[in-house]
This record gives sequence, structure tokens and C-alpha cells, in this order.
Amino acid sequence: METYQHGTINGDIFFTIGDSKYRGELSHDTNYSVVFDTTVPEGSMIKVARLYLYWTWSYNGSNGTYPEMKVQLESNSIVPDKEYTDRKGSGNYDYPSGTYAYDVTDSITADKIQVTVENKGIDRVFSVNGAGLLLIYEHPDLQRMEYWIDEGADMIRTEDENTSEKAFSAAYFEGVIDTANISSARLITVVPSGDKGKNNLYFNSMEWEGVYEGAPYDQLAIDTRDVTDYLQYDNNSVKIKDKGDYLIPSNAFLILKFAEPSSNQDSARENTPGFEAVLLIACFLAVVNLVRYARKRMK
Repeated sequence: METYQHGTINGDIFFTIGDSKYRGELSHDTNYSVVFDTTVPEGSMIKVARLYLYWTWSYNGSNGTYPEMKVQLESNSIVPDKEYTDRKGSGNYDYPSGTYAYDVTDSITADKIQVTVENKGIDRVFSVNGAGLLLIYEHPDLQRMEYWIDEGADMIRTEDENTSEKAFSAAYFEGVIDTANISSARLITVVPSGDKGKNNLYFNSMEWEGVYEGAPYDQLAIDTRDVTDYLQYDNNSVKIKDKGDYLIPSNAFLILKFAEPSSNQDSARENTPGFEAVLLIACFLAVVNLVRYARKRMK
């Protein structure tokens, strides 16, 4: 997975799959639709709106092929600015899977939106694992936040012991982090087809087993966890390993919240003279000392 965007704002992140569900074998001229809630706190400004379509099993007869689809947000056609795809490249059922990503930042104009996917391929079918909508919004009253958006489509599958060490996907969050000033770190990973629990998640030196078990539903696994205690100064990374499942890791979002000043710190700052006041006092004392020196010279 690659980093699409990294930034720091006063705000928060919201990821939803709406009423998304799995749909198998979408035939020619058949539609798939999802409704998303896009409500954010009043006074917020949406900085990033990213739509993800997770598709799989695209084929024509017994041959793997890539889908032809028309995607609409309400009544407007949209096209992906990133197309991530992968396939095994050998063996039976060598069918591609993918994640299509759409920049819809300027299209969020209501509290709910509907996205419709139509199969335009006359001679091919494909399946849809689901869809997701990522919103990052700014608000002056919200906590300072640093975020990374990583995305892709990396098909991993362990077929025997010889491939087990190679069957992993990784995402990297580059940059130096002031870990002493971080109050929380949250990791969200999205893994289509992860439903057997035969997998591991790693964040830096920490390891969790059996993470992806088909929640919120079979064919789409989403995991959210607190990784504050495992955050590093730099070179943070996440790895997802297959141990007998079949996985297509597609998203990894890292969200850091900065510690806010305590009330004692605020009080101390309010009671501490500013630079201008300190400079004025210093000038006054210098004048007083100069007058005293002049009087001594006159005597």
C-alpha cells in the first residue's frame, strides 16, 4: 500500500461503509448501490473526501479480465484518480481484484449521498466486496491531529509453507513524530476477503493474531485499534500477514491526536509576562540605573 496523503490539521477523521454489502457476479447493466451518511459537526470544513470501491472476481468465462464499470455519485459520473489492482498470475481462477479510489471532496453537498456502480462490460462479470467513504474534516475547536492515508490492493494468499513468509502486505507512515506530545494513536485497516481469522496484524514491534474475521460482514473486514503504546519516533509501519486465509489489504489509516495544554499550563502562561512587558521593564530599569550613575558623577 502507498501513502496517498499525509497532513496535520485541527479536526478529525470519519470512515464509513454506509449500507455497503457484498454482491457477487454483477452482470451486464446490473447496478450496485450504497448510501453513505456524510454528517460532520456543525462548523466543520471537509478537507478530504475519498471514496473507495473494493471489487473482486472479474472474469469472462474462465479467463480473468478487468471490469468495465460506470460509477455515479448521485446523478454525476465520477472516475477514479487511482486504480489499484492485483492478481495471482498463475493457477486456476487467476482473476484480478482491485480498489478504485475517487476524490469526491467537492461532491459532498448533503448529509447523505448515494453511489451507484453499473457493470458496462457486455461479456464479463465482477463482484463487489463493498465500498467505503473516508472524510477528514477541519474545525477550529477540535484537537490537533496528524494523519496518514495509505491505500492499494495487495492480494496475499498462503498456499504452502514455502510461501508463508512472503504472504504479507505492508504500509509505511513516513516522518518524524514527537511521541512525547501524542495523546493517542489509532490505526484503521480495511481488508476485503479477510473472513477466516487466519492472519496476523503487526504494528511496529507489536503482533496480534486472528484479526480479520469477516466483520462487519463476510468479504469485508475492518479493524480499528489503539496503537499509542507502540508508536515509534519515526519509520512507523503496519504489516498484514496471511496464514491460510485469502486477503486483499486495501487501506491503512494512522491517526495521531496531539496532547492539549493542561489547565495549569494555561494558567501559568496567562500569569507570565509577555515579551513586550519584559522588554519595557528592562528599559525602565536601565534608565533608572543611568540616572543614578549620572547623579553620582555630578557629585
